[in-house]
Amino acid sequence: MAWIKVFVSYIHNIFISLRNNYRPDTIRLAYMTPQVNMIEEYLKDATGSDLIEIIDGEILGPWLFTDHNDNEFYLDQATGYVFNPEDSYDFNIRVATGLSDEVTQYIAAIVNKFKLPGKNFIITKDLTNNG
Repeated sequence: MAWIKVFVSYIHNIFISLRNNYRPDTIRLAYMTPQVNMIEEYLKDATGSDLIEIIDGEILGPWLFTDHNDNEFYLDQATGYVFNPEDSYDFNIRVATGLSDEVTQYIAAIVNKFKLPGKNFIITKDLTNNG
């Protein structure tokens, strides 16, 4: 009987550990949506930094194919300039200047997981702690 209690107590400890440590994170992930404010709040919690914000990006356009049938460049009819589509992005994630490259790669992985398909973003390190 004591032997069974030992095995059951180990399984019970694993269950308690999973319930206390992973259940809240799993529930939070289940409620995640591609809304900007939810992604921003999740990034702040995941990195432990309040110096993260998501702002609107720069969309260049309207896009028209050039006469050369070159699918990489488009002509902005209003200005007549030719732009590379990689120059435009849907949103900008501004982070603290002191964050390491590993943390910014982690942020990019999180955003890629939750953003809507077809949306582009960039990460810029330009926020400083003034307080």
